[in-house]
Amino acid sequence: MNEEKASMPGAMQVQDALPPGAEGSSVSGAQVRVESAPEGGSSVWNRFFFTEEPVYGAVYFRVFLALWTMCFFIPRLPYLEELYTARAIHTPHPLWELVGIPLLPLWLVQLVVGSLFVCLAVFAAGHRPRDMHLLILLHLAYLFGFDISLLRGYGMLSFYQWLLLWFMPYDRLMQDGRVVQAPRWGTRLVMLQFCSVYAFTVLAKTIGGDGWFDGRTLYYAWRGQDYGSFLLSAWLPMPQKIATVLGLLTLINEVCVAVGLWFRWSRPLALLGCATMHLGMALSLRVSPLFHLLMVGHLFLFLPPLLQEKAWPARARARG
Repeated sequence: MNEEKASMPGAMQVQDALPPGAEGSSVSGAQVRVESAPEGGSSVWNRFFFTEEPVYGAVYFRVFLALWTMCFFIPRLPYLEELYTARAIHTPHPLWELVGIPLLPLWLVQLVVGSLFVCLAVFAAGHRPRDMHLLILLHLAYLFGFDISLLRGYGMLSFYQWLLLWFMPYDRLMQDGRVVQAPRWGTRLVMLQFCSVYAFTVLAKTIGGDGWFDGRTLYYAWRGQDYGSFLLSAWLPMPQKIATVLGLLTLINEVCVAVGLWFRWSRPLALLGCATMHLGMALSLRVSPLFHLLMVGHLFLFLPPLLQEKAWPARARARG
């Protein structure tokens, strides 16, 4: 690291060479540093959270989450009256009932949703992203409080991501012709939350649920009308023995995703396993593609900076 540090948090400094041992050292071109890693404490802790790296992942996730949220609300546009107005059959969030936030008339709901789309577009474009982020959170807090559809769970999951996204250094990709580099602790929070979904899923299936070790859950889901009998599951048989094997492989794969993404030697297998699992679910079970897209969209964050740089469009790098 440079011996001289910025006197104020968030101040920009230009470095001609990356600090020794930083993961971003393989990324070509000059970098711009944002803040310095705090001194003291555990070196492992500091290396995990505060190592500086190029902000490709943070800027990507800013754009990805904004576009995903647009896709989430587009199918709801014809049903705004049923979902968000006084004539809707709904169960508001308990906090909303406690605070007494009013239900809005349809024209005002349409105005709120339209305003949300504008904020999302401006946020994805990178214009005043912090201000847009706050406005988006206000919009989502109101709309998700009254969303009673079956996809509410995916929306709430994305809302947690919107909260964690605030701590990511997504403000800009380029500064003075150089790639911005910043401590990765905010990105790590999003990555930890993503892996926790799979960890808690395994615990729920093995401790809080049943039917996964003998294949019963997968067997009935595959053949049932609620989630199964869809595309592949509509014409491929699912014998009990195969269901048992697939159920065990599913548990193993989810553990691999939750843990294996953090180690270099196991990361390629975990990335492939996660993408394959969601592709298989999308082709055989009646689970919204929005859920699979949200989960697979996180995988870019686990790629090394060099691959992130190669995957980033050159025109977008030029714009910053």
